[in-house]
Amino acid sequence: MRGKAIAAVVGGSLLVLSSAAHAFLGWPAMSAALKDTDATPELTTDLTIAWLFGSTAMLAFGIIVLVFGLLLMRGGNADRRPSMVIAACYFGFGLAAFVWTRYNPHFIGFMVIGAVVAFAT
Repeated sequence: MRGKAIAAVVGGSLLVLSSAAHAFLGWPAMSAALKDTDATPELTTDLTIAWLFGSTAMLAFGIIVLVFGLLLMRGGNADRRPSMVIAACYFGFGLAAFVWTRYNPHFIGFMVIGAVVAFAT
């Protein structure tokens, strides 16, 4: 049980860290790339909002998994279902995106995080 708790804390931490990277590193790079296109200001605004919503959702997922892990560490009885859904979504998204992009290794990270969280559940 201790190994599962550690995996949940590691997975939750990876989710939180990746949400910060998504917001503070990913969006500036994407925004700069958009400036080289014919994207309208309205489209850029909409994409900013959607991108940052994704970052916020990633943060929320990380907090959910971290709380799950901390409850396990304290010996509490924690509901595994939210973390199971997060693990399945991360792994499934990572796999689909990996194949869709013709094996862009970036998406292996999503699968790894999903697998770590799945192990914890």
